[in-house]
Amino acid sequence: MHPGDAALEPESTVETSERLTARVQDWMDDGAAGARAGGIGKHPYFEQVRGSLEGALARTEGGDAHALGIQNPVAGILKNYQQAAEEYGHTGNPGGSPPSGPLHSEQLAERLKDEPSARQMRLAAQARETLDALNNRAALFTVILEVRQARSGELLEAKLTEPSGNSRFDAFVLRVVPGALGTLAPPPGEALRGRDFLRTQWQVEGWLYTRKELMEAVSSLASGQLMLPVDLLLKPSDPERPRFEYRARLLKVY
Repeated sequence: MHPGDAALEPESTVETSERLTARVQDWMDDGAAGARAGGIGKHPYFEQVRGSLEGALARTEGGDAHALGIQNPVAGILKNYQQAAEEYGHTGNPGGSPPSGPLHSEQLAERLKDEPSARQMRLAAQARETLDALNNRAALFTVILEVRQARSGELLEAKLTEPSGNSRFDAFVLRVVPGALGTLAPPPGEALRGRDFLRTQWQVEGWLYTRKELMEAVSSLASGQLMLPVDLLLKPSDPERPRFEYRARLLKVY
């Protein structure tokens, strides 16, 4: 249908080799950038960048849960519960970090054994432990932010290479970056390595934490199921909003 169209011609051996070489080089560059972040990333300069970014995200108007369109105060727990259930279905393990020591429910079981009067206490403790684990399992939103800075420290470019899925969160992060990183000191020479600009990648997370009263209400249930009372979930007159926290972590230094 398109005789002579060069775009439809198969790749030559040289073209295939060049394409694969470029791809392998990209992988090597990414691997080296990740390793470099583990070394030079401990430099006080990058701690300053992280602190400036997190501080600006926390202080800037429009970055709280309500402004980001989060209506459900337990959205973080529900998301993590779904992810844990899916991971359990695939691997038989819900994932998450193992406890650092004996849990309260385990201590109760060891101390009180199978006494009938202790059953409700153990179930309530297990419910609270489960919710605490889900509340701290993973961020509600995560983006990968790529930043380019000049030798002077001037911000040249900021873009998201991986969005979060929430357009408000993504737009808020990009809106805050220029003010947070636009007045920093020049990057250290060992990070620049003789180049005219510094390119870094950051993982920026938004964590939603459930109100204490909801956690206490759920932990007091002795049914053994993660059931939340509807009247506590959505209280439009409640002045206390869920706490929304920002965290940033350096991933790569190119």
